Amino acid sequence: MKDTLPPREELVRRVVFESFGARIRLESNSEDLFEKALQRARKALLGHIRIIDKSDETEVDFRFGLGLDDHGIKWLDQDGLKTSYDGADFIFFKTFDAMVRLRVAENAANRVFVHAGVVGWRGRAVMVPALSHKGKSTLVAELIRNGAEYYSDEYALLDKTGRVHPFPRDLMIRRSGKDRTEQLLPPGHFGGSIGRKSIRVGAVLFTEYQKGAKWTPTQLTIGQGIMETIPHTIPVHLDPEFSLEVLNKAYKGAIIAKSFRGDAKHACPKILAFLDDHLN
Repeated sequence: MKDTLPPREELVRRVVFESFGARIRLESNSEDLFEKALQRARKALLGHIRIIDKSDETEVDFRFGLGLDDHGIKWLDQDGLKTSYDGADFIFFKTFDAMVRLRVAENAANRVFVHAGVVGWRGRAVMVPALSHKGKSTLVAELIRNGAEYYSDEYALLDKTGRVHPFPRDLMIRRSGKDRTEQLLPPGHFGGSIGRKSIRVGAVLFTEYQKGAKWTPTQLTIGQGIMETIPHTIPVHLDPEFSLEVLNKAYKGAIIAKSFRGDAKHACPKILAFLDDHLN
């Protein structure tokens, strides 16, 4: 539902913070919700937050308001679009978490966020751009089990030179069988280590789960790879020139391949063998 914020004098807490160069104003009429939201933002952005000030005069890229109405129902406002949440805190803060990460990814300075899983293999980054629910997290988890370094389950974080930086949030894995609920699991659960330094892209794999499919990769050109990546590139609509420049630098010299695959456990050895054949 659309609505208006409470009068500004009712917003008892406010702060402006910066993350990856994006500036966010957070304000609330509830001390408790404000503190929980700020903690959630820190966790969502892996601590990449710098408090700027507590005023309402600083210029920002976007703003979030949150609080309670007269009936005790939680509301969340993103740049003037207000929605009420009459339910569990889990859903409320999960929504806030996703919104904060997306808006930072859209407005980050000198960074390009690509929706992709990332692991390190033989000293090079392996990117797996994909939409949600296409088996990306399952494949990343299996690669970690087989010795790859964990970089990200959600975003390939590229700097202006095209290098990939770690963004090691816990992996979102769906339970097998009838219970398809999601669970967050740390990389250590899969026996893997976390990449700590930026590395060059060695491979870009466009692969989705398809029942019964076999890993039979077709190699793509840089141009084809970039076209496949554009739908997964978060800031491309706001700054297409910079996004494309970074992708060109990132993909230069990388092996780019596309193929459906079957079960991650069975496909993983073939994918790693393919990488070993092509990564120098």
